[in-house]
Amino acid sequence: MGSTKAPGPEGFHAVFFKRFRSIIGEDVILVALKVLNGDQSIKDFNNTNVVLIPNKKNAEVMKDFRPISLCSVVYKIVTKCLANRLKIVIPFVTSPSQSAFVSGRLIFDNVLVSFEMLHSISHRKKGKKGFAAIKLDMSKAYDRVEWSFLGRELFELEDIQSHDKYLGLPTVVGKNRRKTFEEIKEKVWRRIKSWKGSLFSAGGKEILIKAVVQAVPTYLMSIFQLSQTLCQELNSMILQFLWVQMRKRREFIRETYSNPTDSYKWWMALWNLNIPPKVKMFIWRVCNDAFPSLINLGRRKVQVNLCCPLCKEDGESTFHAPFWCKEVVEIWENSDF
Repeated sequence: MGSTKAPGPEGFHAVFFKRFRSIIGEDVILVALKVLNGDQSIKDFNNTNVVLIPNKKNAEVMKDFRPISLCSVVYKIVTKCLANRLKIVIPFVTSPSQSAFVSGRLIFDNVLVSFEMLHSISHRKKGKKGFAAIKLDMSKAYDRVEWSFLGRELFELEDIQSHDKYLGLPTVVGKNRRKTFEEIKEKVWRRIKSWKGSLFSAGGKEILIKAVVQAVPTYLMSIFQLSQTLCQELNSMILQFLWVQMRKRREFIRETYSNPTDSYKWWMALWNLNIPPKVKMFIWRVCNDAFPSLINLGRRKVQVNLCCPLCKEDGESTFHAPFWCKEVVEIWENSDF
């Protein structure tokens, strides 16, 4: 049970019960046992706060929201005990075709079965009798479906030649696999395109690539094998996003120091110093006004107060922060440098 998850109507997080277990632990266990043994009604703890979580931006109708129930901790303890008991018998009463929400089974199994079935139907060339597959969209239906109503509706279905997707994946893959999976490339490109105008460090870009970009094709690749050409194109987009700014910096440095001038000799002397690389980079950024001072952040349209937070007098420029600020000057004077 998550210690800091949203509390129920009683207003206490689970961490409260864990931390003060020595005081209230026996009472909580006693109440839970009474409910499980039928000596006390669960109605005393069955009050629930229902919260609607939007599934998308600018949610307007109910289907755009996902409801969650914030239950009390005692109720969670009781239901957890019941769930652990049911785990013993569920494998014996669950249909073999049920793949989702069952321990040891994956929803991917449904995708594989449906893909093989539709593949067999589309390539069937023998026999007089045909086959058909029916895709039912029973969103949030669960056990509320009236099977008599469902049976009547099946006789009124329209003739649809093919279904494009099932559980977010294509139902039929033809010879042109690259065209079938082109949507993955577009999703990755939209993600990268939305980040190009943002200021990310090399480490920040690496995190975005691993956590977001590489996760886009993971679901598809768990079922289908992508073409080598598509994989190369995805890698190319990722590398372009990762190294385009670094390439510009290298070109700037190469152009700046292509001629053996005094500036070039000075920078070469700096890079050859026996000091930590981060110190060399700090000096280079200060000398090139690339330090993230408040004034430089303001030039990049970042909403910040440009005034120096130490002296409260001048704007915090690249040279003001480490050298000109009165507070910093006092530190330099009292140091050994």
